[in-house]
Amino acid sequence: GIWIDRDFKEKTPAVVVKAMSDAYFRILERVPEAKEVFRLGNRVIWMTPGGTGLVIEFLGVSGDSRCPADALCIQGGDAIVRIRVAGNGTASYELHTGDPSRAAVAHGRYLISLVELQPYPFGSTPIDPDDYRATLVVRLQ
Repeated sequence: GIWIDRDFKEKTPAVVVKAMSDAYFRILERVPEAKEVFRLGNRVIWMTPGGTGLVIEFLGVSGDSRCPADALCIQGGDAIVRIRVAGNGTASYELHTGDPSRAAVAHGRYLISLVELQPYPFGSTPIDPDDYRATLVVRLQ
């Protein structure tokens, strides 16, 4: 699915919003229902107060080796959230749940951070790729 901010115009310059950024949370404060839009596989477009379009596309999750909630593990594991950001150029990034040094990326003037990945593994039940939800925050650097 796709969600487009009502103020978006076709020729508006786009800026990519990264996971875990302040911009992400500011958007959710302004448009709380947007949280449902931030699903893997969705493309999100919205407008900043300055009139710049931000585009974030969730490409998927790979290598989910996080320790299940009902298990005892020596290590916490890791999952990789793949995103593509458009605006100020286009780039793809991998954000890691298990390594804080790789949970955020800089894209132009923005810092995109991965805050959370749900659902959390439980037992040996596999997670359907369509069920993943990543929470991202975008901050202006």
